[in-house]
Amino acid sequence: MSSWTMGTRSPDKRGSFFKLIDTIASEIGELKQEMVPTDVSLDNGLEPTEAHSMVRHKDDGCSQEKDVKTCPRDSGYDSLSSRLSILDRLLHTHSIWLQLNLSEEEAAEVLQSQPPGIFLVRKSTKMQKKVLSLRLPCELGAPLKEFAIKESTYTFSLEGSGISFADLFRLIAFYCISRDVLPFTLKLPYAISTAKTEAQLEELAQLGLSKWGPRPRCLLK
Repeated sequence: MSSWTMGTRSPDKRGSFFKLIDTIASEIGELKQEMVPTDVSLDNGLEPTEAHSMVRHKDDGCSQEKDVKTCPRDSGYDSLSSRLSILDRLLHTHSIWLQLNLSEEEAAEVLQSQPPGIFLVRKSTKMQKKVLSLRLPCELGAPLKEFAIKESTYTFSLEGSGISFADLFRLIAFYCISRDVLPFTLKLPYAISTAKTEAQLEELAQLGLSKWGPRPRCLLK
């Protein structure tokens, strides 16, 4: 190939290279513009899933509020959406789920009509320690399974787990979002998970054990 031929083609290659750079820079600028609504949503206090939902349905004419109402979420996400954490809900309503004086039979009676994941914490007279009483799905056979809680001077943990917590409330809050040694995550009763204010939680807490009622199913309806 002659030097003349190489000299005439070099400008074309350089021109194509700079056009490619301009194209990439333009696409990056467009991506930044598309990211702005999501960033603004997060600055306004929306959760990542809510911000993504708003952007996704923008062209469909659906409002964020409508999407949030129709999107099913577990108790953890419900807590976040109303700015009350799972730990807040547990602290305010411990008189409902922390029932140290219940026997195993009484705990089973309370939980038998509840959906899987609903729980109580009681003290076992046999083991002389607190246990987590968990409602199981019917297909697993036994309706209830209990997990011993190990306590030391400064930590709480479930037996068989390598994760420790500073107190019982943080232990329960963790297992509402991660199962670890449990068969599935814990579930807050519907009335607790959907409360919007601390005042509503305090009102529920005043009922204590009676909140489960003679017909425990009423707690979730």
